[in-house]
Amino acid sequence: MREFEFTVTETSGIHARQAGHIAACMKQFKAEITIEKSGKKANAKKISRLWVCISK
Repeated sequence: MREFEFTVTETSGIHARQAGHIAACMKQFKAEITIEKSGKKANAKKISRLWVCISK
């Protein structure tokens, strides 16, 4: 299994437009893709789950 870690350094984090773009791009992959913030994990292919995970 491959693992990749990326850190968002922007203090305001990821906004809705960027989250939507991430989810749309990730749908093309068969792999399970997870985004984590402060211990909360979300499926990167689902905008609703992604938004809950990254919101303040």
